Amino acid sequence: YLNSDPNDRACFIVTYDATSTVSDVKEVVYSEEIGSFYPNPTNEYTSLFYNVKGISLLQITDILGNVVKNIQMEGNGEKTIYVGDLHKGVYFGNLVKNGEIIKTKKLIINK
Repeated sequence: YLNSDPNDRACFIVTYDATSTVSDVKEVVYSEEIGSFYPNPTNEYTSLFYNVKGISLLQITDILGNVVKNIQMEGNGEKTIYVGDLHKGVYFGNLVKNGEIIKTKKLIINK
């Protein structure tokens, strides 16, 4: 994993002996993520990669916290968002799950 690339992925192959008994089971925590907006700053369209479990909401808010867009996301992929209808300024993309903000990314609209 490279710190300079939060969208970097890694794959591991694990070999194990299935004949032995299980002594300890650990829970694997599923990490929900959104990448950074690109291009950023932008004036018309921006995109981001996402990886969410079930249905999540990408909530775009202005600097005062007013919600200006709600975008539903499910699974993983890339979302392109039209922002040409927003005024110049600083906005935030909040990944919301069950009413709780999980991640926040900054977006700058420059016209």
